[in-house]
Amino acid sequence: MINLKDLINQYEIKQKRYYKNFKKLTKKFHHRPFLKKREVYKILYWKLYRRRRDYHLKNFNDENKPSEVITATKLAFSSKDDESKVNYLDNLKQVGVPVASAILTVWNPKRYGVIDDYVVKAIEKHGRKLNIGRVKLNKNKAKDYVKYLDIIRKIGSSRKPKLTAREVDMALFMLGKKK
Repeated sequence: MINLKDLINQYEIKQKRYYKNFKKLTKKFHHRPFLKKREVYKILYWKLYRRRRDYHLKNFNDENKPSEVITATKLAFSSKDDESKVNYLDNLKQVGVPVASAILTVWNPKRYGVIDDYVVKAIEKHGRKLNIGRVKLNKNKAKDYVKYLDIIRKIGSSRKPKLTAREVDMALFMLGKKK
């Protein structure tokens, strides 16, 4: 079996700055009924810390009205099912499923994790070792994000002690980064 706790510790060490920024954001935005445009901007800045950040941030600011961001986040956070949450957030310009997953993860890290290439790679490559079997995921589809959530929640609840969705997500990220 894969030692997720060791992978989580590696994440906290190797992704120290990224992890520290996530903790700050979560502290500010955890379980709020909605987020303002500037607050979502900060989450985008965190999520897109390397790739094409300036392009996405400028377009996010230019293409979304403050009222649209408040409405989308309010609808997402009050929705009962995960796919609807993602779809409400995905209606914002420059917010696809991976960024929507980051917003949800900052909002509630116990229940959500960030989907990206590394976690998809980890699940597809190590599914049997993780006791989830063979799984194919597309990080850009809301239905596949919901599958991903089911997987990380199942993995988290099967561990002693239990792990949050975000903790499993961090471990999978490190597992997917390995060559």
